[in-house]
Amino acid sequence: MKNKLMAASYLASLIFLLNIHVVCGSDDLTLTPDGKSVIACRAAASVCVIPDGVVKIAPGAFAGNQNLEKVVIPGSVVEIGESAFYNCGKLQTVVAGDGLQKIGDWAFRECVNLRSIKLPAGLQVIGRGAFMCCRNLEPDLVIPDRVSVLGEGAFFECRSIRSVKVGENVQELGDMAFAHCNNLRKVVLPENLQVIGKGSFNHCCRLSEINLPRSLRVIGDAAFFHGCSLRELPLPPALQYIGCEAFYFCGNLKAVTLPATLEYIGDWAFCGVPQLKKLYFSDRTSQVGRGAFRYCPNLLEVCIPEQLAKSSELWSLPENCRIVIR
Repeated sequence: MKNKLMAASYLASLIFLLNIHVVCGSDDLTLTPDGKSVIACRAAASVCVIPDGVVKIAPGAFAGNQNLEKVVIPGSVVEIGESAFYNCGKLQTVVAGDGLQKIGDWAFRECVNLRSIKLPAGLQVIGRGAFMCCRNLEPDLVIPDRVSVLGEGAFFECRSIRSVKVGENVQELGDMAFAHCNNLRKVVLPENLQVIGKGSFNHCCRLSEINLPRSLRVIGDAAFFHGCSLRELPLPPALQYIGCEAFYFCGNLKAVTLPATLEYIGDWAFCGVPQLKKLYFSDRTSQVGRGAFRYCPNLLEVCIPEQLAKSSELWSLPENCRIVIR
């Protein structure tokens, strides 16, 4: 018995010193009786090759696995379940097959060393928090064109991402989708996008280049909160709603032109945007929230329809701002 333990210890040390990867195969996986889903991994392996024919990686199948460094997923897999690889702290590489259609909620959450994962062209759904706190992802993220659902917090606090191109089929960015991606510098949004969700780019303090598509109708609460590197951001002609704190302390944002379609501006929406000088509100604008223009010392004139005259007292306009009621 003692000799066996010594041999096992020696082998483990040798594997560590030589950086040999222990591969987990089909014999080390727990599958459903029909062989279609992976439920768990029994081996302390650094590499896992999912066998061809598996259709789904079940919720939590590899959650908390602190040995796994690489996983190879065959083209037969169409879904990665909720929290399937949650908190796999050493996971660095995911090779996903072309058949993958859905990455479930929290699937790779807190895989803090995950670097390489190429999202296949057939992917349709990226769930809530799917890559939350994956802080070492490759810097250029491309979301495939067939993705139609980009969930809440999908890439929250992915600090290594520097550029994002969102696929053409996404019409709504989930709340907090890219919040706290504090190295994000450039975003390309699709032409059919209609909604930027709450906090989508909250605390993206280095974001300086982003297009707002002509189709965009809603900019949610705190969407660009503390977007202090934004300078040029033309508001699109179909825009109807600017949420609370949407551009809160975007201190370098230059002149803003409010579109004729705009109906609502939330509380503190442009608070701390000191380069605003003159604003014209269309007759369609029916509500402007409290403190919407607080700390905008250079705002010298606003031209407003009569229905906004009373509420303008609550906007925190500078004392020397001229209010023109038409």
